[in-house]
Amino acid sequence: MEIMLITGSPGSGKTSVSNALSERFRVDQVHHIVIDPDEIARIYPEDSLYQLKLDGLACLYQLYLKLSIENIIIPLTIDSDADLENVQTIFGTENIKVIRLVVDEDTLIRRVVAREPNEHWQNKLSSLVKAYSRNERTRSYNSIDIDANDKSITEIVDEICASTV
Repeated sequence: MEIMLITGSPGSGKTSVSNALSERFRVDQVHHIVIDPDEIARIYPEDSLYQLKLDGLACLYQLYLKLSIENIIIPLTIDSDADLENVQTIFGTENIKVIRLVVDEDTLIRRVVAREPNEHWQNKLSSLVKAYSRNERTRSYNSIDIDANDKSITEIVDEICASTV
């Protein structure tokens, strides 16, 4: 079983790419599942969401181990080496491929502002984008970096499939 961790800043396209990758696998008849930690932990107020996401991933992983799943696709922002270590604790280190969607900060902010329904969420996610960009220098984990600035979702999926074979 291979874990495809699709990571990047808020607004980089993690969820859209994960869904398109899932459709590609469906067409190719590859047994897979998408586990979106944001959907697992959609709760308000947002206290302790990070741990809830990890706990949800751990529980679901145990359920899916019993199936003949070839790939697990997980869209998740990884802010630090410690974040990746937490995911590796759940899934192990050998099966995880980290695919990082790289988008410039101005484009990311435009995307999150355009998609969010109100000023509260626009400001919150703009702040998260800026924090992600600042934290990027502290990360040392290896990843397959995909430039996702001016590419369609299909082009990004094609590049992921070509680079993970």
